[in-house]
Amino acid sequence: MRFLLTILASVIVSFIYGQTINESEITVKRERAFVGEALYGFMNGGSELYLEYGFEILNAYDVSYKGSLYSIEVYKMSSAESAFGIYSQHTFKCRPADEYMMPDCSSPGQYQSVSGNLYISVVSEERSAGSAENSRALANHYIDIFKSSATINIPNGILNFLLSKERVSDAVKYAVGPIALSSSLSGYMHIFNAIGDYSVWMVERDGAVCYAEIIFRSLSDLERVKSGFESLFTGKIGASVSEDRGQLSLFIRFPAES
Repeated sequence: MRFLLTILASVIVSFIYGQTINESEITVKRERAFVGEALYGFMNGGSELYLEYGFEILNAYDVSYKGSLYSIEVYKMSSAESAFGIYSQHTFKCRPADEYMMPDCSSPGQYQSVSGNLYISVVSEERSAGSAENSRALANHYIDIFKSSATINIPNGILNFLLSKERVSDAVKYAVGPIALSSSLSGYMHIFNAIGDYSVWMVERDGAVCYAEIIFRSLSDLERVKSGFESLFTGKIGASVSEDRGQLSLFIRFPAES
C-alpha cells in the first residue's frame, strides 16, 4: 500500500510539472537499436552487468530539442525488478530523488527513471534548470512511446526498513548476480560462490548495506548462505527465514546497523 500511494503521488506531481512534447519538436540526429549481446557494440565496458540483469533491447537516440542536444537511452529489461536493479546500479546522490516519478533520479546533466521493465537515461549537453526540465519531458515522451505495464515489486520488508526521509532511489539496491552484488557486498561474495540462482534486495545507509532480503530457489542454498553469514559474524548478525507463497527469503540485519 505504501508503495502504491507513493506511485500515485509521483504520478500527480509528474502531471503538474511535466511537459507535453510534440514529435515535431524533436529532431533525431541518430537512432540505434541493440538486441541481446549486440550491446557490446554500444558500450566498451559494462555490458556484462546489463546482461546479468536480463537485458533485452536498447533503443538509443541523439536528439535536438529546444535548441539543445540530448542523448536518450531506453533499456528494455526482462522484468520491472531487473529494470530497477540496473537503475539502482547507476544512481548516486540524486538531487532530487523520486520527485517526479517513482523511482527517478535527477543529477547535473542527467535524468534517470524506471517505468515498468524500462530503464531510461537522458543526458543533456547543458546543465541548467531548463535542460533538466527538458530531460524529464523527453524521458516521459519515450516512456509513452515504449509503454510498459510491468510493476516493480519491492518487498515490504525493504520499504518498511527505510527511514521516514529516505528515498528509494537513494537507499534501495537490487542485485541478481555476482557482478551487481559485488558493488554492495564485496566483502561477502565468497559466501555466495557456492550457490546458483538468487536475488538480493538491500538498503544502504552511510555507504554500507545495513539490511538485506536474499531470495533463493532452493532451501539448501538458503541454509548454506545463512550458515556462511552466521559463522562469519559468530552470532552477531540478525537473521531470519521466511517462506511465503513459495518464495524462500533470508532476512539479514547487518552488524553495521547495531
